[in-house]
Amino acid sequence: MTYKITRYATALLFLLTIGFFQTAKATHIMGSDISFRCLGGNNYQVVVTVYRDCSGVQPATSILVDVTSNCGTTTLTCDTVAEFSAIEVSQLCPSVSSTCSGGGLPGVQMWTYVGNITIQPGCGLYTFSYTDCCRNTSNNLVDPAPPSLGFGVQATLNSNLVNCDDAPTFTSLPVPYFCLNQSVNYSHGAVDTDGDSLVYTLTTPLDDLGGLQTYQGTYTATSPMPTQGGFGFDPLSGQMTFVPTQQGVYVVDVLVSEYRNGVLIGTTMRDIQIVIIN
Repeated sequence: MTYKITRYATALLFLLTIGFFQTAKATHIMGSDISFRCLGGNNYQVVVTVYRDCSGVQPATSILVDVTSNCGTTTLTCDTVAEFSAIEVSQLCPSVSSTCSGGGLPGVQMWTYVGNITIQPGCGLYTFSYTDCCRNTSNNLVDPAPPSLGFGVQATLNSNLVNCDDAPTFTSLPVPYFCLNQSVNYSHGAVDTDGDSLVYTLTTPLDDLGGLQTYQGTYTATSPMPTQGGFGFDPLSGQMTFVPTQQGVYVVDVLVSEYRNGVLIGTTMRDIQIVIIN
């Protein structure tokens, strides 16, 4: 146990050094998922999960999701679900405390927001967009002067092709910690209750205006961090395989495309933050 505590204390010092904790700024988002599920007929529930850096600002009790289609644009208010919000998901030993509970080690909370909406068939592609400011500083995205990096995730549904659909959901945390120079195999654990086929693509993170973020140096969506032998990615399973060679915080985004009978019916986006420690 002493080794584990020392290891996370070392991780804390490293994260402090690179500016992981920025209480003077509004940074707090470490990752997010967005999905939807059919409630019957044309009624849908939109679900947004936000992973908060506990040293950052307190999340709002409700968020706004922009919904656009060929039939127009509307704004959906999604409220927190009490039993699924402010839940600590820090990867720490039970005997130590994180910033979520007054301690000093890195802390992460999961916040879940839901809102209901009725869509209209024949309106083409519906896009559900959640944006906010601000994401934490990373080592692979350009972080301009204040305001800090904005944040965005999207999901889509083709109302011309399906009347009722549940988007893929994720079962793994999007804020994994891995050790330097050790082989990593990370699965997103996506599940589709309709049994549709899923295809995964590495994509460029979004900002809070719906635009694309800018990578530092030679980093790209398919090569988002320094590794030994490249960044392996399986488009059929979403499995990531790599050996990290440099400490840091790296943003990686994955787009999951949903196919039914060989036809693309929707997508969902996941924004994760990979933390490499010594």
